[in-house]
Amino acid sequence: MMSSKKDSAKDSAKFSAPTLRSSSRSSSALHSREEQLSGNTKKNRRSWFKPKNWATFLTVMWHRFKNLFLSLKNYDILSPNLAMRRQVKQSLRHRPTLGLSEWFESFCRSRPIAYPVVNFLYTRLETYSGIEPGKLLPSDRLEEDLRWTDLCGFDWQIILCDDFMQQFNVDMTRCIEDFSPKTLEDLGLLLHQQLKQR
Repeated sequence: MMSSKKDSAKDSAKFSAPTLRSSSRSSSALHSREEQLSGNTKKNRRSWFKPKNWATFLTVMWHRFKNLFLSLKNYDILSPNLAMRRQVKQSLRHRPTLGLSEWFESFCRSRPIAYPVVNFLYTRLETYSGIEPGKLLPSDRLEEDLRWTDLCGFDWQIILCDDFMQQFNVDMTRCIEDFSPKTLEDLGLLLHQQLKQR
């Protein structure tokens, strides 16, 4: 009986010893790996304090700051001119404000323009320019009288073409380069022609 107990204890020791040694090795290897990674991180951090790396860092940050400044400057240039909006509103204050039906009649006196086109312009022009469309006349020159690009921003033609596409399913991108109506009536006629050709 005593002999069998001693044998079982020896067998247990044989199996447990390698397991403990294996566990100890893996723990030691993991600890060594952590120290190596920590050392690399500290080394990389210290390398940034070298003059050469600081010069690179400052150069990159300068270019980013410069790009941000130019973006803000261009945004200001391309955005609607609010001071010009107030000025144009002031110049139109004595005009009567026409409703949609009266505005449609004023367009159709010289040239027939479809009612959906006039309705589209009546609802969208104020969104672009901030000016009540009922105070605008078909004979108003977009740039000379209304300073339209200043009122709406330099991308107003693109926005108008996108809106026209969404409402009437008419793609006007093919004529965007020649999109230069002189008057509000010309703009209405251009849209009318595009609608007829679909």
